[in-house]
Amino acid sequence: MFLVFSGCNKEEKDPPALRLVSKIEHYENDGNDVMLSEIVEYRYDKQNRISEMTVTGETGVNKVVFSYPSENIMVCGSITYMLNSDGTIASLSNGDQSMVTSTYSNGYLMKRDYYMEFETISMASTETYTWENGNITSMVIEQSYLTDPSWSISATLIFEYGSIQQKPCSIEFYLLTVSIPRGWYGKTVKNLPSKVITQSDFGSDVVTTYRYEIDDKGYPTKIFVQENEEEELRTVIEYEN
Repeated sequence: MFLVFSGCNKEEKDPPALRLVSKIEHYENDGNDVMLSEIVEYRYDKQNRISEMTVTGETGVNKVVFSYPSENIMVCGSITYMLNSDGTIASLSNGDQSMVTSTYSNGYLMKRDYYMEFETISMASTETYTWENGNITSMVIEQSYLTDPSWSISATLIFEYGSIQQKPCSIEFYLLTVSIPRGWYGKTVKNLPSKVITQSDFGSDVVTTYRYEIDDKGYPTKIFVQENEEEELRTVIEYEN
């Protein structure tokens, strides 16, 4: 998460070139009901880059500040992001530990390699993306424990799309499990996903469908998810402009 306006009041009715998300509410099913689980609020600098993000959840309120000490560096707490010349994220690290590296082709994200350490466990993961006609058609996830090479899992997500376009917005929702600041990982998709089929090592395929409520400017304000019989509210989006 469209309408096209014309006429003498065009400047008043057309959406701005970039719309800023001010707040996102995330909802989860606790087994009995759909409950508000997290609120994320955003603030921006004069260049429309995220300057502050406040997350309110079960553990309280956590505020993180983003700074941009140079054109190719972004810092958030202990995490340092190295940026390419076009502003996309090349890698991120926590201190001396490299955590994620990203690979692009013609501005499209093609692969992300993760490396994580948890006490005595080291884990590596790779996400590989396939694009077609400006949309992600599949994402392959491969994960393994480096401390136990015999253990590994893999999953493939297949994306289908409807007619709702991904409009210029400070936060993008095309991977749906996460909210991605615009431009961090290259070009966005043309359309918002309507269905994701997850194929994994753990049994039958999982089919998830998505429905969007949009405002009069063509931007999503609510995202609904259906995996079983019941459709559930998953995300509520508010805009600054």
